[in-house]
Amino acid sequence: MRLINFGNVDAVNELLGRIGITTELGEFLSKHLTQVLRKQHPDVVIESIEFVKAGDCSVDGRQATEGPIVSVDSLCIPIDTRVVLVSDNRTHELDLHVRIIARASDGMFDIKTDVIVQRQRSGGK
Repeated sequence: MRLINFGNVDAVNELLGRIGITTELGEFLSKHLTQVLRKQHPDVVIESIEFVKAGDCSVDGRQATEGPIVSVDSLCIPIDTRVVLVSDNRTHELDLHVRIIARASDGMFDIKTDVIVQRQRSGGK
């Protein structure tokens, strides 16, 4: 699998590390999107994932009792990607919007994602 344009995602990787995701964005997306897409089509093989952009993150939190430190309650990281995959011997190109959502729970983060297909183009066999 080829990862394209993941060279300038250091800020996203830093945020992922702060919520407990120890892999870099490209590796996280390759594993996660494969799992998600195979739920509907077990034969999916992702050929490439292209990082298009990261949107504005949103964060909710509260100020700690001492000093200027903020305790994060939730964080949302929106990411747009273009995925080329093969399923049923056909090539498909998907524009995906992925939201990584982290919510604090007992000192750790519970992490979920939303994966939304914004556009799909299909080619031949």
